[in-house]
Amino acid sequence: MTRCAGAVLVLLLAFPVRAEEPAAACETCSPAVQTLVPVARILVVDAGMYAGLAGIWPDAFGPRAARRAQFEESWTRPPYAEVSRSFFELDGDPWWINGPLHAVYGSEAYIAARDFGHSPAIAFVYATLASFTWEYLIESWFHRPSGIDLAWTPFAGAVLGELRFQLLHLADTRIDRRPLRILFMSLLDPLGQLERLILQCRL
Repeated sequence: MTRCAGAVLVLLLAFPVRAEEPAAACETCSPAVQTLVPVARILVVDAGMYAGLAGIWPDAFGPRAARRAQFEESWTRPPYAEVSRSFFELDGDPWWINGPLHAVYGSEAYIAARDFGHSPAIAFVYATLASFTWEYLIESWFHRPSGIDLAWTPFAGAVLGELRFQLLHLADTRIDRRPLRILFMSLLDPLGQLERLILQCRL
């Protein structure tokens, strides 16, 4: 992953700095837009994740598998962690789900806030709230919230999200040709690029 990020960085630095575009920056949108658009993105991602889980494992995550008793237990007992397991498998899920995939999820919540002018600290709060929302309002109907997910998702998401955001800024400032610039930015931040096109604002 580090080599890939380094290759992208070298490629972006090879482009000349482009002239500023007349479009207003997304961070100049109204406070309501700056707050609600990142929240909407998180909810869309959550809905997509749940639909995927319910489709792949209907017996475990389908609507009929939701249990009120489990939801109540999730709120009255501490997050689940089986200490005899390795760090990335403390909740019984495979390491590749708890490690890379939760980092990507956290980074999506983080960069959603950064795209609209929020500081790294506020973006970290968004990632933390996104993790809490998923664990306690969605997944809690099926099993107890995961201790490793609650801890790892915002921290790993902040690191990966800030890396994505800085690469996004390089692409935005150094790629002069609009189609190529949009391609790079779409690969780095697909949902954010869609938001920018809809709102007609720039990074």
